[in-house]
Parts: sequence; structure tokens; C-alpha cells
Amino acid sequence: MAMHRVSPDIPLWVGSIYSLSAHISFEKYNINHIISMVRGELPANQIQGYTHLHVEMDDDEEENIMQYFPETNKFIEDACGEWMTKVAESGKYKNYPENVENVTLEYPHNPDPPGVLVHCMAGISRSSTIVIAYLMKKLGLTAEQGLALVKKGRKIANPNPSFVEQLKIYEQCGYEIDDSKPLYRQWILKKDSEGIPNIGSTPKFKYRSETEGLTSRGQGFSADFRRQIRPKMNQSGAVEESPEAVETAPQQKTSMLRCRMCRQILASSNAFIIHEPKSAMPKQQSSRNGIGANASIAPQCMQYYVEPIEWMRDELEKGALDGKLNCPKCKAKLGSYKWQGSKCSCGKWCTPAIELTRSKVDEMLS
Repeated sequence: MAMHRVSPDIPLWVGSIYSLSAHISFEKYNINHIISMVRGELPANQIQGYTHLHVEMDDDEEENIMQYFPETNKFIEDACGEWMTKVAESGKYKNYPENVENVTLEYPHNPDPPGVLVHCMAGISRSSTIVIAYLMKKLGLTAEQGLALVKKGRKIANPNPSFVEQLKIYEQCGYEIDDSKPLYRQWILKKDSEGIPNIGSTPKFKYRSETEGLTSRGQGFSADFRRQIRPKMNQSGAVEESPEAVETAPQQKTSMLRCRMCRQILASSNAFIIHEPKSAMPKQQSSRNGIGANASIAPQCMQYYVEPIEWMRDELEKGALDGKLNCPKCKAKLGSYKWQGSKCSCGKWCTPAIELTRSKVDEMLS
């Protein structure tokens, strides 16, 4: 069949290019919005009279389909959001696939609620990814739940591995995609870096400020020093409720890296690329290494991997595949970069590898 409905109470359809000719079904099921996830022109007579969104992209693992989620989500929401809000409020799909049969939803009018067809060439990867992303955000589903729900309606739905990865990132980003989300930024950085050997030059990266997210107050205090701060006591020995006492209360802080030689600020933790170590380190060995308890990276990792920082711009834009990174102030060697990636001391392969050596820097709380 050219197209399938996700669920009887969800007016979203996933289909192939051939579903565009199913105008009889469109009328029967009140489908009046169409999203086309294909390249090239479409027959005007097949989309005329319908509200249409055309996103030109390939079913390719190099494609960034996440960037279209805000636009496609809004398009679907404008079409059937009122009904889908009732579906969400019913809680029917909250713990999908559990308890689905316990809630019955019926549209109070005839015909069906306004429907949306999302199609690509085969109705397998691109179209299903777009519908999954909308259902995740609207119904609060995980990527796994969203895929299972769409596959229940269209069994051949099968996003390519990169699209599945992007759906998981979308979930981890709280269903919001923009440059303020580190996971999204770092995925873009990884994809761009992997393409450097093929294009022969470095793309235009977005550089982070070394002081991004840092407070002006207390930038020079280390974690150990902050633990020595004590609240002010009154004569009876009770903690005095003063502005000073409130300001030193524990709270989540952004940390920073400083050059161990000259104390120059090099990066804030907003630019750290954190990974799960491939191998574990025994606790005894960790303590013998003198690794601080407040470090953002794992004890077995001897490098901080970071996004491109503004002070690195001249070096990173030389067009080389790898090179050295020196302190912008005292010129001490701090680390290196390899666009094709490198293996961390924990055994994990990281791409790209813009690394600052742990023994050359100090991590401090802001």
C-alpha cells in the first residue's frame, strides 16, 4: 500500500511518492496537508489544492534531518494540533506500548480530524523520521517509542541509522534543536570534521568563547579553594542569613580550564565534549593519579576534548588535517587537533579530536 495511518486516533499518514495520487483517500480521511521529503519538482496537479511543505533532502546518512524538525513539527501542529493536544492529554500513549488499549478516543465530528500525509520516495526512512519526531515532542515519547508507534501503523518504516541517532539526540535535547544544545552542536561538528579529508579544506565552524557561561565573580577560585569558604556565623553560633551567606550556597557551576603555566582562561565547560570511557579505571589507581574529584572528565581520560575555541581560530583554519595547540598567552604547548579523530587514553575514539592535555591545564569552578 502506498500509505498507512499511524493509528486510528492519530491523523498522520506515512507514504511513498505514489501516495500523492491517492486523492480519493485524501478526501475520505480529510487529508489536506502534505509534507514532501524528496528532491526535485513534484507534479503540480498532485499537490494543487493542498497545503504543502516541500523539504528537499536525500535519504543519506550524511543528511542533517534534525534541522527540519522545528519547521515540520509546526506544519503538522498547524494542521491537526488541536486534536493531537487531546490525544496527548488523554495519556493514552504516555507509556507506549503499555495501556494503549485502555483508552478509546473518538473524534466528535465527521469527517476525521484534519490529516497530514508525510511522504518520501519509498515511505520508509525520511517520512517516518519526520512523523516520529512530531510524535515524540507532542506525546512525550522516547525515540524508541516513537519508532515503535509508527512501525505499528506502517511496518516497513525504518529510518536509516543516522536518522535514528538524530532522533535520540533530539530526545536528549528535550525536543528542541538549536545551537544552544551541546549535543546538537557536537553532532554537526563531528559530521563536518568527517568530511574534511574529502573536501580538502576546513568548513566554517562556529567558535565558542573561552569565557562562555562563566561568571565574572570568582573566576580565579579553584574547586578546592571554594570548599574552604564558610558561611558567616552570629554570636549564638547560627548561620547568619546575610547576602554573603546566600551567595556562597552550593549551586551548579560552570567550570573552566586555565593554562597551568600562565593561568590564561582557555575554555569553559560549555565547550567540553564529554564521552563515556571505553574502559573503566580501578578506584585505587584513580586516587593515586591525583585526579581532582571535581573534574568534568573521567579519571582514565588524559585529555579534555573541546569544541573549536576562538583563540584556536588561526591554527584550525590553516587547512591542515592535524596540528599543535599552544597557549595564546605564554605559547606553552597545551595539546593538539586531528580532524580525523584520535583515540583517548580511555580507549574511546573521538572525532574530531581537539584536545587539551590534562597535565597542562587546571579545571576550576567559576
